Amino acid sequence: MQSRIFRKFAMAATLAAAIGALTIVASASAADMTVKAPVPVAHSWTGFYVGVNAGGTWSNVSQSEDIGVVPYFGPAANGNIPSIQNSAAGQSLGSSGFTGGLQLGHNWQFDSVVVGIEADFNGNTGGAKTASSTVDYPTAIGMTYTIGQSVKNNWIATLRPRLGFATGNTLFYVTGGLAVGDVTFSRTFSDSFNLFAPQTASTSTTRVGWALGTGLEYAITRNWSVKGEYLYTDLGRASNAGLIGTTAFSGPMTGHATLVLQTARLGVNYHF
Repeated sequence: MQSRIFRKFAMAATLAAAIGALTIVASASAADMTVKAPVPVAHSWTGFYVGVNAGGTWSNVSQSEDIGVVPYFGPAANGNIPSIQNSAAGQSLGSSGFTGGLQLGHNWQFDSVVVGIEADFNGNTGGAKTASSTVDYPTAIGMTYTIGQSVKNNWIATLRPRLGFATGNTLFYVTGGLAVGDVTFSRTFSDSFNLFAPQTASTSTTRVGWALGTGLEYAITRNWSVKGEYLYTDLGRASNAGLIGTTAFSGPMTGHATLVLQTARLGVNYHF
């Protein structure tokens, strides 16, 4: 009888010991899993980077004509000069095209605030946008004049500070600064009254203006990021001058064109 009681007691003690051992092992395993679990690390934006970008660009041109007191047109008050000026200003020279290029820069991160500087160079396609119109002279019914204008931009470069807010692997930023680009502006004038009194004027110049924009950049890995960006760029006013009329009745006619570009592009950056 005593031996059976002892055996039962021994079995119970052994079972209790086994349960206790399993509990200790399970607790240790859980502790190990807690220690070994990966801890999320926020991406650091500090450092140099280089990259490429591509997208679309849309240009808008506002233009005007300055015409002096040209004897060829008669008295300035006769309506011819205002008519020519209004016809030129009313032409639409907006166009669209493809843009692609390179960028490089450096960021400094302070907690969630990121400041940096970026330079880029892009080539633009789409060719020259030309507009032409033929209009009746107000004071010479049946006689017409024709104005043609063309504006083209082939490349643009910017140097812009950036100010951003980082959350996790995402960077929201605004940017603005210096813009430099080429502008080719051409004009023609002719009429049906005198075939020997046309004007052709053209200028190709490098303009200095400004750019302002915003964007979002996302870090895929420690070294690679993708971004989307919008820039509004104003290259200022380009002008060209020439004479209108025959030698005895000639006078100055000067054209002005202000070029504004809007660019939407995607980019990839490599961070060192």
